Amino acid sequence: MAISKKTGIRYADLPAVERAQFIGNPSAARFAEQVRSILETRFGNSGEKLDRAVTWGDLLENGLVVVRGSNGKPISAASDGDFLPPGQAEEDGIPPAPTGVTVTPGLATIIVEWNKPSFSYFGYAEVWRSATDNLAEALQVGQTTSWLYADPIDQSATYYYWVRFVSVGGKAGPFNAVGGAQGSTSLDPAYLIDVLSADDPGALLYEITEPTEINGVPVPAGIYIRDLFVANGSISNAKIGNAAIDDAKIANLSAAKVTFGQMHGDRIQANTLNADRITTDTLAARLAILTTAYVDTANIEDAAITTAKISNAAINSAKIDVAAVTEAKIADLAVTNAKIANLAVTAAKIADANITAAKIADANITNAKIANAAITYAKIGDAQVDTLKIAGEAVTMPRGASYAAEIVSSLTYVNVISVYVPAGASAIFVFAGCTGQNNGDPGDPDDSIQIRVLRNGAQIGQSGRVVGPGVAVTPIIGVVDIYGSAATYTLQVQGRASNFYLTATGIKR
Repeated sequence: MAISKKTGIRYADLPAVERAQFIGNPSAARFAEQVRSILETRFGNSGEKLDRAVTWGDLLENGLVVVRGSNGKPISAASDGDFLPPGQAEEDGIPPAPTGVTVTPGLATIIVEWNKPSFSYFGYAEVWRSATDNLAEALQVGQTTSWLYADPIDQSATYYYWVRFVSVGGKAGPFNAVGGAQGSTSLDPAYLIDVLSADDPGALLYEITEPTEINGVPVPAGIYIRDLFVANGSISNAKIGNAAIDDAKIANLSAAKVTFGQMHGDRIQANTLNADRITTDTLAARLAILTTAYVDTANIEDAAITTAKISNAAINSAKIDVAAVTEAKIADLAVTNAKIANLAVTAAKIADANITAAKIADANITNAKIANAAITYAKIGDAQVDTLKIAGEAVTMPRGASYAAEIVSSLTYVNVISVYVPAGASAIFVFAGCTGQNNGDPGDPDDSIQIRVLRNGAQIGQSGRVVGPGVAVTPIIGVVDIYGSAATYTLQVQGRASNFYLTATGIKR
């Protein structure tokens, strides 16, 4: 260790920065060489002299500063103390009350912020917390020389916060207010992930790692909802494309147009109905087009059929009571044991129809069973469905992105990854997260890792954790975004982190 003969300052003997070798990793080698060049220039070992960094020792050697103790008197350069301009004693006083105190809730962290102190004798800020809005019951939970404090909370809870300043001489100022600033946390991220995606049949979410096929429908890889129940819900404009729904029950369904593979219900009413298979007790339709229909028991009462076209119909036992048929054309019709009394049918054309045991009275179908029916184009108005089962048509609309490399940004948020979701989804389930690490600075043992999600540039979710040396944390964000229009979701990070992921999943109808 070198010692100055002029002032007695002891300078640390710093080793030369050698060239690092990263075989097979040109990016790491290029980064290491850039760091080496910066250090060599700042230490004055290369480059221009004007680019050399100035140390406190240089200022002390040239009489620009002195070392003063806590009493304001000069002390030895080898002792501990603060560097001050020559002849200037350290100022001290009672700090003012902090201003602009705000609380931002997160999943497992509460962020407390305040305005940056402007007085010269600021030492640090104390953060106090209580479960009730009572300052007398508050306890100190942390201190910082910054104007932000991240309070990690491991469970869902509500707390009240107060902040006060302490001077360099240890004098505590008043708290920011009598009443505390309230903040609440959601469930712990680890617990939330376990509940949502646990590897058991009761988990809400499950992952399909490779593209597959469900009920004949191609399903891409992604995160999916296992069971979804909507009670007393009003969906004004929902679009569901390629949805695989194994067991759906819908009561009181009114739709302008419904297209599906199979339907089971006590009452079906729609303007246009297209279906491969319909099983219902009551069917009310303004326009129904049936290609191949199998009706076990049909009762039609007081029905006005204006233009009916039935081709390839097989009716084994039909009973028609009080029917008036005007200008009926029947070609190649096989009717076995048919009883028609007082039936009024106007302009009915039936070709190649197979109807077995059909009974229709007063247009009321209370218990109709239609098996293997191909309905190409049907319109049903004012449909009421007590029980609706749709299989093979439900599909989620996932969008996802990931980025594994490490990003370090200690002062500002930087963009990491983005996903685009087109318009039409009434609700978007957004999940994002990363792996945060300490930056390794021994002078700052606790780092803050912050992530947030933006929708079209506006923040909709934020999470953060304090990271100690040698510790890795996984901050996550889970947001249900009710938006409906096209949106670009962006994940940003502040701190040191890697293994980023962002998934946006919506549902259309």
